[in-house]
Amino acid sequence: MATTLKQIIAPTNLTASSVSYYTVPTNVVTVLRSLTLSNSGTTARTVDIHIVPTGGSPDTSNIVINDLSIGSEETKAVTKLVNHVLKAADEIYIGQDAGTDLVVLASGAEVS
Repeated sequence: MATTLKQIIAPTNLTASSVSYYTVPTNVVTVLRSLTLSNSGTTARTVDIHIVPTGGSPDTSNIVINDLSIGSEETKAVTKLVNHVLKAADEIYIGQDAGTDLVVLASGAEVS
């Protein structure tokens, strides 16, 4: 069994719609180690995060962070996600309420 520590989501601007930013590779289990959101805008934003099982889509059954507020010029570590385990083909979907002010960065351990 091999464990690879890696940046699973490179710094990326979020969109106003919920988009998949990471898919767990085949034959891998991923343990989330950190997820950070940064707001470079002048307006507070809210964000939703979903952990979507294979073949699913983001909805109320898989939302793990709902309407998290990120203030103007604020950076927030989403500690509630630390140590969540994702199975092969699970996806992380993230969306903000409007604009493209938020940047996401995430790291994890991929175990194969």
